[in-house]
Amino acid sequence: GIWRESPLLVSMPTVGILAPQLLWVVDFLAELGGVSLTGMTAYMFKAENPLFLRGLSLFHGWLPFLLVYLVWRLGYDRRAWAAWSGLAVAVLFVCFFLMPGPRPDAGLDPVNINYVWGMSDHAAQTFMPAWAWFAGLAVGIPALICWPTHRLLIWLMPQASATLPVTSPVASAVTSP
Repeated sequence: GIWRESPLLVSMPTVGILAPQLLWVVDFLAELGGVSLTGMTAYMFKAENPLFLRGLSLFHGWLPFLLVYLVWRLGYDRRAWAAWSGLAVAVLFVCFFLMPGPRPDAGLDPVNINYVWGMSDHAAQTFMPAWAWFAGLAVGIPALICWPTHRLLIWLMPQASATLPVTSPVASAVTSP
C-alpha cells in the first residue's frame, strides 16, 4: 500500500486497527506512568520477557500514526470497511479452527491468536460457549470497532481521489506506453 500509494491498501488496515492500536498506545503510556488501565501492555514492562520481543512490540506505538498520515496524504477509500471486515472475519476463522488455543504452559508460543478463545492466553473463557464468543468477535469487530472508525475516517479524512483497481507493478508496466 505505501509503495504503490494505494488508498485502498492503506485505508484497510487503518479502518481495522486504528482503534485497538490507539488503545495500546494509551495503555502503554499509562503503564509507563505506573497506572494499569487494561493490562494489555503489561508484558512490555516484565523483565522476564526478552528485550527483543518488547522492542519488536514497539511497532504498536508508531503504526497508528503512520497510517493516519498515509490516509491523510492519499485519501480514505470508502471500500476499506467492507474489504477489511471480510479479511478480518476470514482471519478469525483461520485462528479459531487452525491455530492453537490457550494453554497454561504456552510460554512465548503463539496461542489464542486474535483472542478467538477469550482474553487469556492461559485458558479459554468459560462464561459462554466457544461458538458464541467466536460469533461475537466475527460480528462485533466489524460492527463495533471498524464501522465507527470507518464513519470517523469518512468525516475527518479527504476522500481518495480515484478508486482504481489494485494491480501489480508488472501489469502497470505492460499497459504503459
